[in-house]
Amino acid sequence: MLSRDRLRLGACVAIAVALHLALFFGAYLPGIPTAPAVIDAVLTTMPRPVPLPEAEAAPPVAALDAPAEPEPPAASPSPEAAPVAPPQQIAAPTPPISPFAGRDVADLARAVAATATPSSESTNEHAPLRVRRLGRVAPPPGTDFAYYLASWRRKVERIGQLNYPREARAQGIVGSLRLLVTITPDGALDDVRVLETSGHPLLDDAALRIVRLAAPYAPFPPTMRATTDVLEIERTWRFLNSRLSS
Repeated sequence: MLSRDRLRLGACVAIAVALHLALFFGAYLPGIPTAPAVIDAVLTTMPRPVPLPEAEAAPPVAALDAPAEPEPPAASPSPEAAPVAPPQQIAAPTPPISPFAGRDVADLARAVAATATPSSESTNEHAPLRVRRLGRVAPPPGTDFAYYLASWRRKVERIGQLNYPREARAQGIVGSLRLLVTITPDGALDDVRVLETSGHPLLDDAALRIVRLAAPYAPFPPTMRATTDVLEIERTWRFLNSRLSS
């Protein structure tokens, strides 16, 4: 079988060589008419290639030593693309309003006294009130009690001269009475009452009205606040010919 295939292959090769020679000499030798070349194609049965076993099959070329392509790095966000927060506007601080604005000297004194730290005894709700009475016994000279009493007397006498009862002046009514005035540490008037009447309701009512008009009074200084919760002033009031003295 093999020899027959070789004979066929040799015959085909000889015919192909003869055809090439005829074409060559016909194209280059003048005067010799050339007939059109006829090529006879002879199909022969060629032996089929024997496939290799699966174990010996060569791997694809593309899969051999193919370097792995590196993954593209993750795109980092551009600093220019980052959103820029708008600048915050900081409002100018508003200056605090002083709690003492628009107050007179007496109001400022009372406000300062109210903010003073009270003594430990006065802050105790169960502790008895420390009452100090002035009037019958004069306070020691040069002390805060003496200065306070003198200041209080000058104020009530000044207010009394401005508010002397007109009917008493017109009718010539004179007399004296005894009052008890109670003042708290902030200078507020707590109470006023008649201890001894003058015998004239007109004069008694005028004295009570003058004490209320003169309030509030000066707050206690720190030395007085340290020992006194209530100050009582017992004084004699005299209405004499359009003049008031205490």
